[in-house]
Amino acid sequence: MNIITDLLPNRQEANVYDFILIIVNCLTKITQYISIIKKLTAIKLADIYIEQITCCYKELKSIILN
Repeated sequence: MNIITDLLPNRQEANVYDFILIIVNCLTKITQYISIIKKLTAIKLADIYIEQITCCYKELKSIILN
């Protein structure tokens, strides 16, 4: 997970975004770019991660160990 900071403000609807959150899936090498605001708490960042990233993948129902 990386963040690109200090960008020019970008207005989308009623929100103004100035950071880009970059998340790379190391297994498939797929990247996702999410626009975020500068004044973001860790809890809100976790909510965004759950909404944008975990919704793309199925949840684990069990783990099988050999």
